[in-house]
Amino acid sequence: MMAIPKEIRDYVGAQIQYYISESRTYRDMAEAHKGGSTEDTAFGMILGCLYLGFTQAYSTQYLAPSSEDMDEFHRLVGDSAPRIREALRMHT
Repeated sequence: MMAIPKEIRDYVGAQIQYYISESRTYRDMAEAHKGGSTEDTAFGMILGCLYLGFTQAYSTQYLAPSSEDMDEFHRLVGDSAPRIREALRMHT
């Protein structure tokens, strides 16, 4: 069952693709500011950006994500995590 409205789900999907395409930028930033693994740092930065975009998409519609919406968001990101990490590894 999909809880997230289609336009927000589509937005999150587009954001995932954007951050995959910009993974080199995030890897470079992580390299400059890392405290641990560059890949983990860059992944965390991308995850934070995705979460911020997700919550902002709701706030622009004067909505708040429900727990079901959050679960679906976590599934969307979790399903995309291997592609994000692969993109980050390509820029080593």
